[in-house]
Amino acid sequence: MTVASPLALDETLDRCRQAWEALACPAIVLDPCADSAAVRGSRLGGRPALIRGEAWPRDDEGHPMTFLLQVDLKAMPKIDLLPRDGLLQIFLGDDEEFGAGWHSPLDGFFLIRHIPEGTPLVAGQAPEGWTPDFSPVQGEAIGLEGRLVIMQPDAREGALVRSRTPFAEAIAAFRKHTRLADDLEELLDGSEEERPDLWLGGFTNFTRNDPRAREGLEHLVPLLTCDSFGPVAWGDAGVASFLVEPQAARGGDFAGAAYSWDAC
Repeated sequence: MTVASPLALDETLDRCRQAWEALACPAIVLDPCADSAAVRGSRLGGRPALIRGEAWPRDDEGHPMTFLLQVDLKAMPKIDLLPRDGLLQIFLGDDEEFGAGWHSPLDGFFLIRHIPEGTPLVAGQAPEGWTPDFSPVQGEAIGLEGRLVIMQPDAREGALVRSRTPFAEAIAAFRKHTRLADDLEELLDGSEEERPDLWLGGFTNFTRNDPRAREGLEHLVPLLTCDSFGPVAWGDAGVASFLVEPQAARGGDFAGAAYSWDAC
């Protein structure tokens, strides 16, 4: 059996670290703030802006949808994944699964849309007599303000380690040398950064499984990650992820998006 030299193992660890650092990408953290009275203000929950003359969004069965959030992209830091202005909005099905399709993250009742800058807007009025039966956001609207961060993946994320990246390959090679397992653990522990509660872009979190493990979804990237915090609850301390095709998303097209949430 061939035994790798300490120098070779050190070089493998360095390659692993460098490859991980190279995966860093920008994200917009959405921090809570006082809700703006502006129709187009960024907010979680509350009343959405609607296009003048537009009816409240409904699912494929005709039921009103729950409003999750809207983001005024013009007021946010810029990342390549998103249009530079206009409104990003997300609505969910009003059901026990918050609109998620458990058979496929492409199914379910959810709407991700971009309203172009300059579109006439009015404050949305929910259909008369309807209030959501199921919503992950409880209470009053939460205003949102954005700040740009550079986010690195968690080295323990299964999808990352399974992917064919230099980082994954370096980890796989390094794990063969069990006598340096402590060094590998130190590297992995150092890669675990505390994630915010709500953010656009970057890397996402999954309580259990990454839906991109399904065939045909590998190319999707995180649009929005929303953890359970304060008045937001995805089941029992769960987290929701919205995944999109990056090139289409840059142009405000969210067809083919996927959405899932899971809990402990």
